Amino acid sequence: MKRFALALALLGPAAVSPAVLHGQSVTVAPPVVVIDHRSRGGSIDLYNPSSVPVEVSVSLLYCYPVPDSLGNVDLNTMDKPPATEPSAAGWIDAYPRRATVLPGQKQTVRFLARPPADLADREYWSRIVVSSKAAALALATPDTTKITASLNVEIRTITTLLYRKGTVSSSVTTSNLRTAVHGDSLITRVKLDPHGNAAWLGTLTGKFVGSDGKTVAEFERPMGVYHAVDPSFILPLDSIPPGRYRLHVELKSERRDLPRSTLVQSPAVRDFIEVAVPPRRP
Repeated sequence: MKRFALALALLGPAAVSPAVLHGQSVTVAPPVVVIDHRSRGGSIDLYNPSSVPVEVSVSLLYCYPVPDSLGNVDLNTMDKPPATEPSAAGWIDAYPRRATVLPGQKQTVRFLARPPADLADREYWSRIVVSSKAAALALATPDTTKITASLNVEIRTITTLLYRKGTVSSSVTTSNLRTAVHGDSLITRVKLDPHGNAAWLGTLTGKFVGSDGKTVAEFERPMGVYHAVDPSFILPLDSIPPGRYRLHVELKSERRDLPRSTLVQSPAVRDFIEVAVPPRRP
């Protein structure tokens, strides 16, 4: 297994400004592609907002979000996932796999699924990796010789592909909700376990409610729960006055960035704990 960072920029030893990075990349829509077993096809649109042509390549791989020991979530990839993993990466093709997108233009990439004949009813997963790269950039060096160097910058954007066959269901449960103070931050963590034969996609919100019923601080994060995860949520302590609170956590199968038709609906899940926020240290 190996880690794979979202929107990974392969920069080499040189530093590149955000403006340069923006000029190398394309926007990808929609953020999630859902393919039904009856149609066996889907698509994404790549748009080049820059003023230069951008070369793109499209590939598929299998991975899912996993947290590290601190609760930071990354993507864990499997080059050869075991048969127990619901990977669709091996039997979905992208057309075209390579293209040049001109400035201000759009390229549609279509996906065609060729699943095994004995495919069981459930949801299968893959990630779509869109790598984009413009022509080499001339970088002037700061020395007196004014030698120029070329640098190729590649931006990788990762989106989600879900393949659904038959009836799919999904839900999530919470456990081990807790908080801890680390430096000037309050860290909230909660274990999330998915159930059913599909990933749970939705939004987790947390609210710190005082004895007067008023919310003094809150956090929100879109979530995709494929396997059990234990993510962390960080709030600066100066945003929460010292005192005692009840932390309410709620998970709903709703996402601001995704249409409702994309999500497998499930009942909302709620949990809470009592939290004491200590006084500030001088």
